[in-house]
Amino acid sequence: MDSASEDKKKLEVSVKYGDLAAVFSGSPQEVYKGIVGFFSRVLPTYEIAAGLVVSVEDTELIEKLKGIIGVAPEGVTLMAPRENLTDRDAILLHLTAAYLASRIGRAEKASVSTVALVGLTKGKPGGVAARLSELSDIGWVSRVGKGEYQITTLGLRSLLDVIVPRLRTLVGER
Repeated sequence: MDSASEDKKKLEVSVKYGDLAAVFSGSPQEVYKGIVGFFSRVLPTYEIAAGLVVSVEDTELIEKLKGIIGVAPEGVTLMAPRENLTDRDAILLHLTAAYLASRIGRAEKASVSTVALVGLTKGKPGGVAARLSELSDIGWVSRVGKGEYQITTLGLRSLLDVIVPRLRTLVGER
């Protein structure tokens, strides 16, 4: 048998699972061994690792923040009553608003300056700086330049899982 005939008899199988993809080619036995090896080695590791990934989809963020953050022609704004917000809540929500504004093309950057946060939250400079330091220490915000901060993915996840449900309870929404 010539090599062209052997190539025609090769089996080729593509496997795609989430972000993982593999192509197996060869004899049916070789392909079978490759696929079984893929499933036994890669999938358990992938499933475990997938449970460690912290992420927030834009659609989830928008859905869960309805009535708390709104989009106006001027940009993204807070709609939650200030009396229901702690200084930390207000800072996180303003940073989230900046993040959303950048994601939907209403702002060039996702970060907010400390000076702007003082004005937006009506807080004292020392208090805002202290809250930003605390939030940075726990990984919910990151400093991206001199006096510029943005919310992290962990911060977004925590906002949605911890703070938004509490805010909804305070304002009597579900």
